[in-house]
This record gives sequence, structure tokens and C-alpha cells, in this order.
Amino acid sequence: MRASELLALTPADVDAKNNVITITNGKGGKERRVLAKSETVEALFSYATQNGIENSAKLFPVKRRQLYNIVQKYGATVGVEVHPHTLRHSFAINLVRHNTDIRRVQMLLGHSSLNVTSVYLQFNDKDLQDVYANVPF
Repeated sequence: MRASELLALTPADVDAKNNVITITNGKGGKERRVLAKSETVEALFSYATQNGIENSAKLFPVKRRQLYNIVQKYGATVGVEVHPHTLRHSFAINLVRHNTDIRRVQMLLGHSSLNVTSVYLQFNDKDLQDVYANVPF
């Protein structure tokens, strides 16, 4: 999910029965559904309960810049420069590296066209060397 989608998330958007999060106002005003692990759903509900967050209130009442700072802080503790979008980008790259069909990557990211998804098809030199090493000459 995008940073803006996360920051707009409410407990009402989380479907614990199906482990799905409904993004009600995604990019371009679109609605879509995001899959979540049951542990993630449980953690979100536990967080909301412990903090007395109403069903229609934002789960994370922080500004975009605060989210950016939080992600950077925790990235720095493990020695990695990271931004919120880096997490989304890494998710997409890992899907591609594990041979996930590009159409499924598109659906998981909520892109309207494959052209937008193709941005995530970036490969580094190591990726290319691995492919080249496995070419049957």
C-alpha cells in the first residue's frame, strides 16, 4: 500500500475475516483491496483497541513527513537508507525476482496499466550476471 493509503487507514477498512484491507481513496480516487497476513490484521486491531481508536478514525494520525522520519530512523538502525516508497518498490522487485507474473504484480500494486508497473522491472548488474551465467551457449 502507498504511504498516503496507510495514513488514511481506519479500523473499519480492515476485514479480519478475510484478511483484506480496503483502500477507499487510493491514487486517482480508486477503491481497491489489499491482502494482509492474519498477524498483520491482528496487530492492527490490537493497536486500535489499545489506543482507543474509533472505527472511523485514522489508525495512524501522523503526517506524511512523520512517517518518512519513522521509516528513515528504523532503516538507519540497521544501516539502510530507506524511504516509505522503498518498501513498496522492494515488494514489487521481490515479486518480479520470484517470477510473479507481471499482471499479478500490477494487481497487487493497484496500477491501472502495465506501463506503470514496468517501472518496477529494474534489474541490477547482479541480476543480469545471474541471467547471463545461466544462458546455455
